Amino acid sequence: MKQLYLLLAVCLYCSLTTNAQTKFWIGSSGDNWNDASNWSNTSGGLPGADVPNGAGYNVVFDQATTVAVDIANITLNSLSVTAAGTTLLYTTAASTIVLNSTNAGAPALLIAGGSTLVDSAAAGSGNFIVRFANGAQGTVNGNWYFTGLAGGTAYADFPATSGQGNLVEVAGTIKLVSNSGHVECNQPEYLHFGNGATYWVARNAGVIPRAGWHANSTILITGSTSAVPSIGLPPAGQGIGHLVINCAGMTVANTLQLPQNLVINGDLQAISTNNVNLGLGATTGAVPVNITVQGDLEIGATANVTLGGASHSYNYNMQVNGNFIQTGGSFYLRNNTGTGLTLANTLSVAGNITQTAGTFGSLNTSVSTATDLFVLELNGTANQNISFSSNTIDNATNQVTLRLNNTAGATLLTPLSVGKISWSSANKGVLTTTTANVLTINNTDITDTRVVNSPSNTGYINGPVRRKTATNTAVSFPTGKGGVLRACEVTPAANTLSEYESEYFGTAYSSLAVQAPLTGVSGQEYWNIGKISGSDAVIRLTLAGAVTGAAATDTLVVAHHNGTVWTDVRGTKLTPGNSTTGSVESTVMTTFSPFTFAFTAQATLPIHLLSFTARKDGGAAKLNWTITDNSTPKRFEVLRSTNGTNFTQIGTVTGIERKLVYDFTDNALPNGTVYYRLRMIDIDETAELTKIIAVMNGSKGIVITSMMPTLVINRARLNISSSEKGNIQLVVTDIYGRIVKQQVNALTTGNQEIWLNLGTLPAGTYQVTGYTSTGEKTSSIRFIRQ
Repeated sequence: MKQLYLLLAVCLYCSLTTNAQTKFWIGSSGDNWNDASNWSNTSGGLPGADVPNGAGYNVVFDQATTVAVDIANITLNSLSVTAAGTTLLYTTAASTIVLNSTNAGAPALLIAGGSTLVDSAAAGSGNFIVRFANGAQGTVNGNWYFTGLAGGTAYADFPATSGQGNLVEVAGTIKLVSNSGHVECNQPEYLHFGNGATYWVARNAGVIPRAGWHANSTILITGSTSAVPSIGLPPAGQGIGHLVINCAGMTVANTLQLPQNLVINGDLQAISTNNVNLGLGATTGAVPVNITVQGDLEIGATANVTLGGASHSYNYNMQVNGNFIQTGGSFYLRNNTGTGLTLANTLSVAGNITQTAGTFGSLNTSVSTATDLFVLELNGTANQNISFSSNTIDNATNQVTLRLNNTAGATLLTPLSVGKISWSSANKGVLTTTTANVLTINNTDITDTRVVNSPSNTGYINGPVRRKTATNTAVSFPTGKGGVLRACEVTPAANTLSEYESEYFGTAYSSLAVQAPLTGVSGQEYWNIGKISGSDAVIRLTLAGAVTGAAATDTLVVAHHNGTVWTDVRGTKLTPGNSTTGSVESTVMTTFSPFTFAFTAQATLPIHLLSFTARKDGGAAKLNWTITDNSTPKRFEVLRSTNGTNFTQIGTVTGIERKLVYDFTDNALPNGTVYYRLRMIDIDETAELTKIIAVMNGSKGIVITSMMPTLVINRARLNISSSEKGNIQLVVTDIYGRIVKQQVNALTTGNQEIWLNLGTLPAGTYQVTGYTSTGEKTSSIRFIRQ
């Protein structure tokens, strides 16, 4: 039996050696393929073997050389390159080599490690093709380069239909050296790049074939100048490895077309685009376009990258599960073409964000209050560190949104400016800032609810936050600590560009000493609120439970610490003192930080005005007023107007206990009729406006400045200002214009009060008008007889 086995093995060996003809290249560099003297049956053996061209031939290049392929069609079982160095195959006329071996152990193409095969075509020579027959196998452990001159193309070609069983395993590098080299493979199961393998596009444009990719394989693009390659769709459920863009010669803006739902299992590195913009987009009608990067997204010093292509019919989402690293260049969330966008672009990062140089933002300046157009989302599972050397991710229209979507939160390691901040996400998260690393919200549109979107007890700013505004409407600060959102509001006193900062502390301030009339302050919380620039402002605090120590008989107000004690700065008050909800406001503050809730006794009598007069004294106006002895004034604000409607504060008079008579001189008296009134502020910071009085400066006439009351039971008092002495006829008419009452009174120069007895009139609506002896008519004042 053993003798039979030995006989069979010998017969099999003879059969194999008879059917397989292995030919070794021994020719000189530059010699022709179609020359038998360049071939040998053994490595380094005698010349004179036949020229290999047939399905039974195995060709071996075990020395570095250059071979002129001068046969139009060559058929081989296999081609092996084992030389330590470069084997160059080139043609000066069109030539095709067809490889047939289906044996993975003895593949149709073998390029050993340390070996390089270069396929090339001379200028104008046509195509030099290496074609894999159905089922042909290949192993590329070394390098396989494709190059050619103008009019000469070198490329590899796989079967057009799937299911043929082809497979080329690449562990080394396939490189497209010139604009005439490429790989044609539309069936991703035919070509696989293993661990550490590289597909290198060192030419302008070109293609990246459909293939399978190990997570640690690399697509390297270096040769793009005016056009970039597109990436073929990998097998279903798979992705590519690393994607590296390093095109220092790029001169024309381009879009790198990425397949819809592409997964980059490695890193996405944009090392250089020569500072020319490169979009990361997709040619698809699907919305949205989703790209996932399992590794890091890196932007190099001379890279200029935009999320999305030229079309604004799509919104682009890129999920980076590693870190965002920027060492220079630019990264933009959208390009600068198109206006009035309605679809968002979002870069979501699960790792840390580190920018040591460069620009981050959006070139597009579209504005929307319905959609967050340009979003940087933080959606990791551990706390994320955020560091931007540029200190901003915002754009010219303040539309870039920072969205928190991480229950573990994030920490600012540098100051950062954003257009908007959002917690409109499933996980929200707390953003931690510090005095040195503060967040600034640039958007001043107080009508846009997305500027500060959906803060809550699980999503707020832990630390200082700044906010800009350009109106005198209240703006909210999403501050909090310890799992509690405790926002405050700031209302500027003027419509001017202003910036404020706030931080919440859920503990007692270091001092709880108070100044009368305060009897106590909150020992639970306070806010540090500061003005960075712009207008003075009103502070509004909102309760989230009772203030410890305050009783039902107390009044709650805003208190400000002046560096020594807490002082009463109330603009509004809240009763009872044990309220658990509601808000209180300060007066207009010129000094800031810190603020909290305070309480004081409710028993405070209001200011009661007895008289208020004004007279012209040379080029000035002398104002005088008297209050009752039970009044408790804190201050009087003197207001002036030239039209009787729009008043401006021109001075302040401090209230003094038991002082009843006050005066003020306006040394800048305007020409014409000048109107005055007082804003009287009580010690509990409640405020009341007085009647209006007038002074005639360089003008003649009579003005009825006010009537008190205008809901009349028996009589009412008119305040009249006159430029000269004389008489006035007061005429009361009903709603039909019929005269129902008249009276004549003498006038003196300046202000005076005249009483009207109206108790005999039937209930209804009336008006009173004054007429002088010269026929001059005053304005009319309407009143109701009850």
